[in-house]
Amino acid sequence: MMTINISSLKNQLSAVLRQVKQGQEALVLDRNLPVARLLPYSASRPGEGEISKKGAPKRKLTRKRLMSRLIVSRKMSAVEALLQEREESW
Repeated sequence: MMTINISSLKNQLSAVLRQVKQGQEALVLDRNLPVARLLPYSASRPGEGEISKKGAPKRKLTRKRLMSRLIVSRKMSAVEALLQEREESW
């Protein structure tokens, strides 16, 4: 297992992640005290690796979509249209 200080990890993040991806573990230190351990990812537990449907947006709010909503209802403010769009997309 390799050990690395936070400042070094910030400077060498890509290289460290490449090593972790290849199977090596990394212990992250803050002033020589362990604060985190980086492990290679494996979806070995049931449900691990799946994106939560609650956390993933169903539709992306685009400027075009917001503008079309504003054109349909001129009595609605931009903030109201945005809030309505958010409610409908969940």
